[in-house]
Amino acid sequence: MSSEYFNKPGEEHEWDDINAMKRASNARRLAFDEEMRLAYGFKTIETMWWKDDCVDSEWHYRINDFVTLNALRRAGGGGHVGWPRSKFPQKYLDVPLSVSDEELGQALLTVMDQCEGDNVKRPVSARPASKKPKG
Repeated sequence: MSSEYFNKPGEEHEWDDINAMKRASNARRLAFDEEMRLAYGFKTIETMWWKDDCVDSEWHYRINDFVTLNALRRAGGGGHVGWPRSKFPQKYLDVPLSVSDEELGQALLTVMDQCEGDNVKRPVSARPASKKPKG
């Protein structure tokens, strides 16, 4: 079961089912975090969280039929900041709501490639040989 199963208004669900879904979802999240930690060469998951860049989304659901994705970078104070759209249009991407999940995933990857914070790390496989960890 996934969280989408429980997102049906008016339906009653057993707490045992909800708790089982939460445990399974948490296990998948932790496995993903560990995979990313290994791929990017961080020592701990907590370190990875402190050095993350991210993608923000914006959707004016009563006006537009597209979502705007924009790249953000980790700021010195721990928050995230973006770039002015007029000077850095490549850091923004408008995605129609009608795209498939795969196309939306590709759009997210395209925008994530635009994140350039001081703390950004590239996957171990994408680093030059001199920068790869030993062992």
